[in-house]
Amino acid sequence: MDIRPQDSDYRGKRWAAHYQSVEQFLTKLPPLSVLTLFGWHSHISIDSLITTHGSRLRKLDLSCFLEAWQHVNEQDIFNLEGIGDRKEVAFYRALGTLRGLKYLNLELDAMSATFRRDKWTRASPEQRSAEGIKPPSDPSFDEFDNELTDLYLRDLQFRKGHIRDVMITSVVDKDLACAIFRIISTAKSHGMQGLEAIKISISWSMYMEYSLLELVELLGSSWIIRRDTREGHQGDLTAEEVRDSTPLHIRKKRQVPLCSELDEIFQRIWPGGEDRRSWWSECHSFPLDTSVDD
Repeated sequence: MDIRPQDSDYRGKRWAAHYQSVEQFLTKLPPLSVLTLFGWHSHISIDSLITTHGSRLRKLDLSCFLEAWQHVNEQDIFNLEGIGDRKEVAFYRALGTLRGLKYLNLELDAMSATFRRDKWTRASPEQRSAEGIKPPSDPSFDEFDNELTDLYLRDLQFRKGHIRDVMITSVVDKDLACAIFRIISTAKSHGMQGLEAIKISISWSMYMEYSLLELVELLGSSWIIRRDTREGHQGDLTAEEVRDSTPLHIRKKRQVPLCSELDEIFQRIWPGGEDRRSWWSECHSFPLDTSVDD
């Protein structure tokens, strides 16, 4: 079900009312066993899904495709602010409360919520240029991260720290994909239907900054994680990278060195050896922080 507003001029109360209507519609449906929502927004509460469909739901497909003028409520569990963020872990644990869930398709947004909410993000390119609106900074940015760069944007600029954040959140490897599976699976109570398989991929939902999609594609991967059902392998997982999801021109780019400015940012995250052609084998995800309860 595509639940995005069809009118690109939706603003304020109009799109809030739209998603309220969608939520009311979903709660009036009989309990579903399969549910696909394209265009998820935080105005639709996860509680409405659990209350109405949780008893029968076996397969859930959530695709968050937020237009440039949308922003998510930071209190909402679907506000994923980056790899390793505790809210992300809370999101996975919440999915584990869906009693009958067996199969799941997750698209994780590589854009930070802080960047999405900033006025620079919501302004048009014309407004940014005319009013001199600068890209947001961040308390965690050091002098290097605060430097402006024209990587991926011709007439306007990002800060290097934003490029760094996108690079980190775009990388999902086997270890991280399996960790996400285990968090969801272990959140299920005794007697619940066990999780069988999940597909995890990275997306870029920022319409106005479409230029960054190239960077997300360069570093992103899709994985299918399944529970190993073979005798004697209880508790083991199998991981398969979905190579068909990576375009040929992106696979070719991974075989050549990064441009000097991008490589400079890359090496601050993943320091490597002398041969910069091997950069693709050096990038890896970072562990999720599961140390603190929700």
